[in-house]
Amino acid sequence: MWEEGFRILSYDTRIEPASFWILMSAAIIVTVIFAAYRSPRRNPVLFCKFLLAEYAVAILLVTIVLRKPFAVPEGFRQSFWGDKAFLIEDSLSEVAANVMLFVPIGVLSFCGMRSHRLLKTMAIGLGLSLVIETLQGITQKGVADVNDVVSNCLGVAIGCGLGLGLLWLKGSRQS
Repeated sequence: MWEEGFRILSYDTRIEPASFWILMSAAIIVTVIFAAYRSPRRNPVLFCKFLLAEYAVAILLVTIVLRKPFAVPEGFRQSFWGDKAFLIEDSLSEVAANVMLFVPIGVLSFCGMRSHRLLKTMAIGLGLSLVIETLQGITQKGVADVNDVVSNCLGVAIGCGLGLGLLWLKGSRQS
């Protein structure tokens, strides 16, 4: 398994484990440094925006930069609906991974804004997903697929729901 790449829910991200752990360690260190200089309690919206930016960079690194090229037949390179399922042995795991990957985007975007949260959050998630799929198609480090965009947007919507729940919980504790 480790020779093939790091796996999440049987979904092969095709990145080296060492790269993954270096990325995670760097993210933790940068977050701790940011939190030391900008208290999350004093400005939680700014902290959410910082975490969102950091997470978006991490997603781009994992899905494009650190990923090994994914050898697929040329006809599948830009599969626009469902063709990719023939290439992946467990496509349900891939859908679940795509949904879960974007839940934090929904939560952090939603909590990092003061107004028009739902529309802006969905736009951020859709934009990031389209950038990833476009880059995967161009760099051939993945398969550009509309299913991924739909799964990612579902993850953002779930994240929005969680963000709304967090704000409701915060409001109910203050009253």
